[in-house]
Amino acid sequence: MGNHNTRNNVIMAMVEASDGPEFLAGKRQVNALESLTPHDIWKLQFNSRKTKLIFLLLTYLYAQDDGEISSHESKSIKKLLKKNLQSLLPEDYDEILVFASSLPDYSFVIDYISKNKVNNELLLESIQSVKKIIKRKKVYLELLSDLNERISLGNL
Repeated sequence: MGNHNTRNNVIMAMVEASDGPEFLAGKRQVNALESLTPHDIWKLQFNSRKTKLIFLLLTYLYAQDDGEISSHESKSIKKLLKKNLQSLLPEDYDEILVFASSLPDYSFVIDYISKNKVNNELLLESIQSVKKIIKRKKVYLELLSDLNERISLGNL
């Protein structure tokens, strides 16, 4: 039941953040393709990967503290989506829904990092962004620190 509600909350946050479902389908693609210099393409891809990783890390932290994503945690995710919607590519939405539906555990995060060849720069920037979002909440900081340590020991 919690997974279904979490998925619905994320879908609603994506729709609300985008000013409607038509934005997700059309306007977003146009904006992503306006400027296609190699640097712009690289930056768009990097920001897309970073936003997805931040979303994954937040979902992981929020799921690990009590096994579900609370309404307060959902608001935090909604705020992240609103702020970073322009960083996402249309194909990213399905991946984000998978994160929300699965309530990722440590193995899921590690698999994602490995499969997507997440480099240290991207990982460190994403972790710093997550720290700004969770602020000084001890339970999340401890989970993030533990995850970071375990990843570092694995030399990913």
